[in-house]
Amino acid sequence: MRAASVAAQDFPNLDVRVVDSLTIAGNLGSLVLMAHEWARSGMDADAIIAKLAERIAWGCIYFLVDTLEYLQKGGRIGGAKALLGELLQVKPILTVREGQVEPFEQQRTKKRARARLVEIVEEQCPRTPEAHLCVMQADALEEARELASGLEASAGITGIPIYELPPAIVVHGGPKAMAVGFFV
Repeated sequence: MRAASVAAQDFPNLDVRVVDSLTIAGNLGSLVLMAHEWARSGMDADAIIAKLAERIAWGCIYFLVDTLEYLQKGGRIGGAKALLGELLQVKPILTVREGQVEPFEQQRTKKRARARLVEIVEEQCPRTPEAHLCVMQADALEEARELASGLEASAGITGIPIYELPPAIVVHGGPKAMAVGFFV
């Protein structure tokens, strides 16, 4: 955000607005696409900023990790908890709240965690294109396609895009991490 603010100062003759989206990955991309569409429809910058602020408040991201190794390496969990969790096949579901990664809940086995991710979408995500439901993945494209296909069937939303998770999430989740993002 600081870099964007400095860049805006370098172009004082342009109307540059810096917005902290408090999100990442697919939800950030969705916000950019929304703003672009609103601008194309003729909405002025102040109205776009106001609509973005409203949408930012309603963004949700949930992700699950394939292994606890990277959470342990990043200091999010201790070594004993990582070892025990791996032995018990614990798969945490994490969320991003106000720009911070936080635990949401945990499931035993990856299969149960994926099923719970689908349940979360079914419980919280509106069944409209305005929800901008997306699936995100890190080196798990085939699993992400399966998840998106299942969500299309259960949520009744077609054309769910699949994005790659950014390094800021992968550093915590490691390879094979998957996520869903949407706006309520």
